[in-house]
Amino acid sequence: MNMKMLTAGAAMSAMSVFAGNATLDTETLALEFSLENGSLVSMTAKSTGWRIQRRPELGMSWKLIVPMDDDHRDNPIFGVGQKRPEFESGDGFVRFTWNGVTSERTGDLDIRIVQEIRAEESHAVWRTRIDNNSPHVVESVYAPVIGDLGRPADAKRLQLLQPGYGQAGEIDLWPHFAGHQGDYGCEHPTITRLGTTACEPFVFIHDDGQGLYLGTMRRTEDTLTWFCELFPGYDDSLYGHVPDGDEIGGKPVHTVVHTVHQPYVMPGESEDLAPVMLEAYRGGWEAGADVYKGWIGGFSKDAPAPAWISEPNAWLELHINSPEDELRWRYTELPEIAAECAGYGVKAIQLIGWNNGGQDQGNPSHDTDPRLGTREELAAAIAEAEKLGVKIIIFSKFTWADRAERWYRDELVKYAVKDPYGDAYFKGGYKYFTPAQFLDINTKNFSVMCFGCDEYLDICDREFDKVLGLGAVGILYDECAFRLPALACFDMSHGHRYGWPVYRNDNLLIERFRRHDGVTDDFLFAGEGCNDWQFEQYNLSYFRTRVAGHIPMQRYLRPRVQLMVGIQGFNDRNMVNQCLLNRYIMSYEPYNFHGRLRDFPLTLEYGRKMDAFRTGLRKWLWDGEFTGRVGIEVSGLADGAYSRFVAGDGSAMGVIANFSREDATVEASLDGRPVVEYRAVEDGDWTKAEGGRIPLKEMSAVAAR
Repeated sequence: MNMKMLTAGAAMSAMSVFAGNATLDTETLALEFSLENGSLVSMTAKSTGWRIQRRPELGMSWKLIVPMDDDHRDNPIFGVGQKRPEFESGDGFVRFTWNGVTSERTGDLDIRIVQEIRAEESHAVWRTRIDNNSPHVVESVYAPVIGDLGRPADAKRLQLLQPGYGQAGEIDLWPHFAGHQGDYGCEHPTITRLGTTACEPFVFIHDDGQGLYLGTMRRTEDTLTWFCELFPGYDDSLYGHVPDGDEIGGKPVHTVVHTVHQPYVMPGESEDLAPVMLEAYRGGWEAGADVYKGWIGGFSKDAPAPAWISEPNAWLELHINSPEDELRWRYTELPEIAAECAGYGVKAIQLIGWNNGGQDQGNPSHDTDPRLGTREELAAAIAEAEKLGVKIIIFSKFTWADRAERWYRDELVKYAVKDPYGDAYFKGGYKYFTPAQFLDINTKNFSVMCFGCDEYLDICDREFDKVLGLGAVGILYDECAFRLPALACFDMSHGHRYGWPVYRNDNLLIERFRRHDGVTDDFLFAGEGCNDWQFEQYNLSYFRTRVAGHIPMQRYLRPRVQLMVGIQGFNDRNMVNQCLLNRYIMSYEPYNFHGRLRDFPLTLEYGRKMDAFRTGLRKWLWDGEFTGRVGIEVSGLADGAYSRFVAGDGSAMGVIANFSREDATVEASLDGRPVVEYRAVEDGDWTKAEGGRIPLKEMSAVAAR
């Protein structure tokens, strides 16, 4: 087993054994393990005294799911209740070994489990190894497990925060538990599959001032997620309320937090699971994100971006056709639209629905549509737009195959991701314009394609070459981070193992594209809703953020990458303000990206003022580093948000937005001192801020220093 060793002296006195328990100390956590069964029986945040794992009798170590062929699919094996494990310890680590396990349903199984927990500076790291010498597949491994999640003494709420589609989302754990798994499929309120991807690098459990970070500590696309269960259940199911006290009806009340791996360890195989680290922190969500940044920053670097995308810029997203055949604009009309964009200072057009059949039809084909014009006409239009100073970015899609196409039925189905029963995973398609589509009667549905299949990757290469031949300076790969409902592929004829994680070759695909003739340093690889590690290959991520309480996690994690969000309202000042707050590129999308810039003059007028505003202050608001709410405090803002930027010379600037339809007055401080002056987006002058007070007009924003 590959165990990372600490540097000499780093963990002295971090481990001890007493009274049947072993203790392990990190800089932020005090942990205690049972020698009888290896369970985590106590875990406390050192700086605050938060008892994260409370009652020893509810402690847990691990859990397996080992299906017994077609009999006993749900065959759980619990670490608690096994024979006493072997125990080893040393400076900064404890290690438990179970040589064989016993299932309550099926008896003894020859499965060896080694679980080592190390104190590595501020965090505790769980490393789990499975040696499967049984005749069955080890399907799921829960490790580590917090068996009795406590809450800080002064907490008003406890939430699970997880990275997601361009932002972070919060899920209630206490006093309300937001169980969303169907009650027909579980005994207790359960939160499962928290994100849109197989591998979620981390989650936080936090209240307003502190939290616990749980995250992988290995670069992996393996299927890894976090589940939460409320035992025995709600006391009031109408409101999803967690019972008060430690028991109800004679049953213990407790929340269990599982780290869940899906390794599919085959008979005769061994697997070292992705290591998982836990660390306590103080502060807001930014402090939890700092844990991840500190770990991944040493090896995960942003892909170099084309020079033109690094300048302040705004885009138009333009849809010209769909499966229901709107046929809005011919290719020859694109230069006229590009000229309009140039007049408004918009630098790029994301062109959607240009392919044969329109958006979301014919995937993964990237052929042009003869009803819109010839391939040569599209290439000429792209070249003409470039002369006008407007880039055409080609909407592309490689994730899905259109199940209605003959190509799919004759060939592509062989390369689709298959479930354990040999069937291709089904992804419901998108509905366009007509009642027949809205009612899901004639929707073009999809299958998820397998990037572990070399034959399919070769098809993607050929389709990408079709895009390159048009002369565009980039692609926006729609849904590049999406595969659900598929998480693993079980079709070994693709050349991969059983249960192969479907996200594993996401970056490999773009690496292949980068090697194509015609791809220069100025070629843009953009994607929709990129996962964090995809920025090693992608230069830009597009997503939508229509949430008033938007948590800009991705901007905080990757301060320098290009992020773009859609602006669709006809006086969409607040979305424009959100772009200012978080250094997002504005993607103008009148009529839900089926219109032109001239269609929403109010939004465009304010957006152009915003372009000028942050271009004039680009030292901070474009070229500076986003720090979230760290270093800035604002009071009196009932509906709005604020953030801080730091320029290369170390000087800071704050940004405050009032989302309300009423004027407001706030008090703001920057780096511990009241702000001295402020400047509104629509006013070119700096104004003195008396005592740090700033008046904010409705739906407006200011910079402050």
